[in-house]
Amino acid sequence: MRPRGGKFLIVLTAAFVALAAVLILVRERGQRNSAESAADLPVYNTLGDFSLTERSGRLISRGELEGRVWIANFIFTRCGGPCPKMTAQMKKIETATAGTGVQLVSFSVDPDFDTPERLRFYAERFGADSSRWWFLTGDKAVIYGLSRQQFMLGVDEDPSGASQEAHQGIMHSTRFTLMDSESRIRGYYESTDSESVKNLIRDALALVPKPSSRQES
Repeated sequence: MRPRGGKFLIVLTAAFVALAAVLILVRERGQRNSAESAADLPVYNTLGDFSLTERSGRLISRGELEGRVWIANFIFTRCGGPCPKMTAQMKKIETATAGTGVQLVSFSVDPDFDTPERLRFYAERFGADSSRWWFLTGDKAVIYGLSRQQFMLGVDEDPSGASQEAHQGIMHSTRFTLMDSESRIRGYYESTDSESVKNLIRDALALVPKPSSRQES
């Protein structure tokens, strides 16, 4: 008897996500003793341009992030699994980096459902500062391409509907990604690991330009 296509796709997708997780874990171990300074952080990739809609309804492109250190993750509002915990961790990061200029960006991997209005309600639920933390939605192909090809993080759907209901048939990475002011990936951090999140905050602050110490004589 031939295996059902849906089950095969689930296994294939799970294997892809697992492989991506292993590769990123290797990268994380390479940076564990990192960043006394920005120069100590590796460079994994540079993001290309994109244009997506923020919860406010405003179009955001990669160019608007130039000159800013930023932290990205991938979530969706009807996720009953890891997303609320990830967003709660992002809120802690927002608080810890207040006044530093660090920007936070959450991309929805369920853009057909996550309208700007739904993202706005979700952001307000977590008390996200609209000036420092953007929630982006838009074309699914653009977002999935960003996750897979540019952030190098797994994301996929289960069209058979056989995956856990809490995840609404969408599998995605639970890692945070640290970006520098040139939109280069400088690190990956596991959102479920408190020590990893502490390292993320430390490394993000290491990337922020320090005020000049020169004084007028």
